[in-house]
Amino acid sequence: GSYDKEAVRARIERDVQSSPVVVYSYELSPFCSQAKELLDSVGAKYRAIELAPEWLPGMMSAEGAAVRAELGALTGQTSMP
Repeated sequence: GSYDKEAVRARIERDVQSSPVVVYSYELSPFCSQAKELLDSVGAKYRAIELAPEWLPGMMSAEGAAVRAELGALTGQTSMP
């Protein structure tokens, strides 16, 4: 879909600046849950940003989809975490 790429990139930049570690996550993803559990187990200071319950169509808001798309453009990956 269409979205304001500059605004979304600015949001991502603010997110990244907000914590030593930032994890973009899906609430129902076992991979995301395991990554956060690992960070918790080692006492890591991090911020989890939940983009949606899951990546499936209809489960992600337009805002979450825009962040996912821009993360893909920036990193070459759209999988989470």
